[in-house]
Amino acid sequence: MKRIYPQITATLFLAIIVVSPHIVSAQFGDFIKCGNEGQPDCGFEQLVTLVKDVINGLIKLATLITTGVLAYAGFKMIFSGGDEGAYKDAKEMALKTVKGYMWILVAWTLVYTITNVLLDPTKYTQIIK
Repeated sequence: MKRIYPQITATLFLAIIVVSPHIVSAQFGDFIKCGNEGQPDCGFEQLVTLVKDVINGLIKLATLITTGVLAYAGFKMIFSGGDEGAYKDAKEMALKTVKGYMWILVAWTLVYTITNVLLDPTKYTQIIK
């Protein structure tokens, strides 16, 4: 059973390589939305929008990587063959992955909330004053 791990790892790695450019390019297609012909001048609002777009793209990439790692940990659990040590390692990998992804989502929520306040201060005049 030990010989299947390299095949699973290679398959997940290839899937991430093949799929991730399509997911990320949809977000990063038109990176800078200012300064060109027909676009507004670059300013603070465009900088905040750029940061938001980059973070949203990284969240999509983190989601893809998290899914791959969780699938790998699941395969390790399934193919542990009754070995308690291997099962425990796979379970620990899955738990650490979920904890890390939760930290990423909390950070994204904070950044998203703050940038929304910065982009449209007319809605939040009581907070800013």
